[in-house]
Amino acid sequence: IANNKEDVIKTKINHHIKHNSYTFDELFSICQEINVFKPSLDMFNKAIEYMTKMEYISLDSESKKYQKILY
Repeated sequence: IANNKEDVIKTKINHHIKHNSYTFDELFSICQEINVFKPSLDMFNKAIEYMTKMEYISLDSESKKYQKILY
């Protein structure tokens, strides 16, 4: 299992964002499907901030959707 709850959230985000782009609300809704614990908005925000800072995902300013950054 992942080290902490934020890692679980990041893994869930990464799994889904590989295939499609999603808005903040759509990703948060997807993460609510985690059945081991209920992700809080604060935990989710920290996961999104980390993934953006580390350049795993980016926010498209026009569509307002997060997308996977592929190198």
